Amino acid sequence: MKKLALGTLLLLCILSMAGCKRRDIILTTDEISENTMVIKRNGGIQVAIVEGFDKDYYSLSELEEFVTKEVTSYNERAGSDEVAIDDLQIKDNNAIMLLSYSGMQHYTNFNEVYGAFFQAGQPDTIPELPDTYINVKEGTLTAKKDALSNKDYRVLVVKEAFDIKVSGKIKYYSDNAVLGEDNMIQSPVDELTVIVYKP
Repeated sequence: MKKLALGTLLLLCILSMAGCKRRDIILTTDEISENTMVIKRNGGIQVAIVEGFDKDYYSLSELEEFVTKEVTSYNERAGSDEVAIDDLQIKDNNAIMLLSYSGMQHYTNFNEVYGAFFQAGQPDTIPELPDTYINVKEGTLTAKKDALSNKDYRVLVVKEAFDIKVSGKIKYYSDNAVLGEDNMIQSPVDELTVIVYKP
């Protein structure tokens, strides 16, 4: 009888774990105070931009109109909806804008910035990547070939200051970045920051 009860309990545990899917991180203007980037499980990107908005002559409606035109124009050129405005709010004398992108290519093209997102296991994809990375688990430095060797991992490269969150577990990151709480990396301005994570 005990074996049957134990077997049933074990089966229920396995089924409940199999049915649970990890959820993507979704940004809202309520929780944002710094420029933030989220990488979703499907490779989509959500970005929050925070800009000072404390002058009398600033207009939220004009800003919204401008951003809407830019997004519409880009999507027309792309031939499909690759960029979307999620929200635009004024909070504490700041304009907080949330935009979603279907992938890194559209993020970099729309904003005219550098960035890359690829599967690990191909360390020579971007030759200018740093030679060493901080191993999150050990707190030690790891060579590029080892940090980027696991094909189950994904690699994010940015060159902007962000609080970066990924839908997964960070394994390695470049030593110019700071590992914060809740699986978040803070990247510096105008430096190549690399994050290797397991989705």
